[in-house]
Amino acid sequence: MTPHDAGNLKMKGVGQAIRQLREEEGLSQSEMSMRLGWVAGKLSKYETNHLALSLEVIEEIARALKQRPDVVVLYCLQYRYPSLGTSEVGSLLEALVNSSGDKKRGTTR
Repeated sequence: MTPHDAGNLKMKGVGQAIRQLREEEGLSQSEMSMRLGWVAGKLSKYETNHLALSLEVIEEIARALKQRPDVVVLYCLQYRYPSLGTSEVGSLLEALVNSSGDKKRGTTR
C-alpha cells in the first residue's frame, strides 16, 4: 500500500456498528441522512455493508454523530474484530483514543 492508498482504506463489514451508533444517538436513517446531506438510501447501503466505509465517510458520519472520527474508527474496529476489545492491542488503542481528547461515549464498545 502506498501513502496515497492509505486515505482510500475501506472498512468492510462495519455497517452494523454505524447503525448502532446512529440508534444510540436516537436518530432514524432519515434524520441521519439529512444531517449528512445524503440522498435517501445511501446511509442504508453503508449500514448493510453494500458500500465499504472510507475514512472520509467515517469523518462525515462522526461529525453528524457529534463524535471524534478516532472514536468511531475504534468502535468500528472493535465491532469488526470483537477480540480486539479484550486484547492488549485493543487496550492500547483505547488508551490512545482516550488520551487524545474527551470521548463522548463512555466506552467504545
